[in-house]
Amino acid sequence: MRAEHIAHELGGARRNGNGWWSTRCCSHEDKNPSLSLRDGDNGTLIVKCHKGCDPRDIKAELRRRGLLDDRQRDFRPTRKALLPPKRAERGRSTDIPPNNHATAQPGLTLEQYAAAKALPVSFLKDCGLSDAVRDGKPAVRIPYFGVGGEELAVRFRIALDGDRFRWKFGSKTPLYGLNRLSDARAAGQVVLVEGESDAHTLWHHGIPAAGVPGATNWREDRDGKHFDGIETIYIVIEPDNGGQSVEKWLGQSSIRTRTMLLRLPAKDPSAMHMADPAGFKQALQVALLGAVLGRRWRRRSANKSGQRRGNCAPIWHARKKTLMERSPKSDWLASVGWPN
Repeated sequence: MRAEHIAHELGGARRNGNGWWSTRCCSHEDKNPSLSLRDGDNGTLIVKCHKGCDPRDIKAELRRRGLLDDRQRDFRPTRKALLPPKRAERGRSTDIPPNNHATAQPGLTLEQYAAAKALPVSFLKDCGLSDAVRDGKPAVRIPYFGVGGEELAVRFRIALDGDRFRWKFGSKTPLYGLNRLSDARAAGQVVLVEGESDAHTLWHHGIPAAGVPGATNWREDRDGKHFDGIETIYIVIEPDNGGQSVEKWLGQSSIRTRTMLLRLPAKDPSAMHMADPAGFKQALQVALLGAVLGRRWRRRSANKSGQRRGNCAPIWHARKKTLMERSPKSDWLASVGWPN
């Protein structure tokens, strides 16, 4: 029953029969469940990540989350599980799950990552990124720094699409950009995004930002305190299940009374920047204005049943027109009326 419990805790649990469960892998950013696990003989837990994660990394992460007892050390399939199936069972082996997710990854260099994200290599190096080797292939090393600049964790980006990330063995999952939150505190506002590339994009444009390494990886007891003293927190809501996950944990968070939900015309800040680097700030101005309008409109016009009254579209278009007519040389923060 331990495998079933872990599968439900990790999310996306689905029973495949014969004791196997599919769930989201805890060792990489996993939106489509790619981890198979089941209870083995002698109290062991058999795991298999079809994206290729090291069983030791899975073990460490499960222990960190308190889902596995420290005495449980055997993550390898038992000898019985590795034996060929009996003749009557051939064609439907139950001990080794089929690998439907395996893909060959050529690796990723820092120069390739910079070109794909339309960011300067020199800027990314200033952020701490560097070339590395992971499993014999090139990878981008992304360090996670603490408030004091100390290295807390390391994440490797191994591809631009598909299976993209690996954590360094033993790394935990802190927020990305903790060492830059002093700038956000001085500015009085910050943009909270999902992942590192969105944070890189916003930093490149001089915008205070922090990143959650995966929409479900917010930990209230660990992360909420870092936003003390920041008056306004814009949270980018992506148009996928990740955005729904963010709204779910936000409803229980201590920062919720200081947040504004920010929906962009593209999937995320990185995609918006890649589409038009020169027009990024102006597009973000409009999006931030919409976030401000959204909160004020809900507060002003909600009726007793919690439904909106009237139509705020005329207000939105009038303020958008005013914004677009302003000089592009004006301070972009002031132009959207960020709190002082």
